[in-house]
Amino acid sequence: MDSGRVLCSHLVQVRIDGAERAPEWANLEELDAFGAVLGSEREWPTQVEIVIETEGFRAPAFVQSCRRRETDHALVVEFTGGFRWDPEAWRPDHAYAAPAQTKSAKAGG
Repeated sequence: MDSGRVLCSHLVQVRIDGAERAPEWANLEELDAFGAVLGSEREWPTQVEIVIETEGFRAPAFVQSCRRRETDHALVVEFTGGFRWDPEAWRPDHAYAAPAQTKSAKAGG
């Protein structure tokens, strides 16, 4: 598995960096070297620093967007503090390396 985009399903804990409240559970759904997409039952504020944690993995991140889906919220985050996900150091459960799109696939033909 290279460091390209990975589709996955892995439970993680998410908390606002420096906040007193307890972390909340979310599902890590997509991951690449620079960021991730999480599925969460709650709406998260944007433009805040968070920490994503699970056994063997801890990543500081910045919430770029949070949008309502049919049954949850999609939280799009960018890693901060120089953090880059390394698939050799940690791999999520149920991971599938998404194939790179070719120019013709991106163009729709």
